[in-house]
Amino acid sequence: MSHPIEMLERVQLLDSSGQVTGSFVPEGVLQQLLAERDRLADELKQLQQVLKQTEADRDQQRRAFESLEEMCAPLLRKELQETEKNGVTLGQVIAELERDLTPAKR
Repeated sequence: MSHPIEMLERVQLLDSSGQVTGSFVPEGVLQQLLAERDRLADELKQLQQVLKQTEADRDQQRRAFESLEEMCAPLLRKELQETEKNGVTLGQVIAELERDLTPAKR
């Protein structure tokens, strides 16, 4: 005759050498673990969608930048050529830009 056992903790089944061959957990713990697995799977799916959208946004911004670069590059080259004709070197232009972009020391 068998008697029901109230499982409050995990039980392990060992073979004759003492190696774990199985583990049993109370039903409540199993349900908690399954619910956590499902919640994590849903969270992963949401994060994958966010990543996909972020990658699409990045690609769109890259294309927009490349398009803008194609439009502006010839203008910049022409401006630099005119600046050099006026005796200002590219190095001087870069130095001025760096000064303008560097925060003032206090």
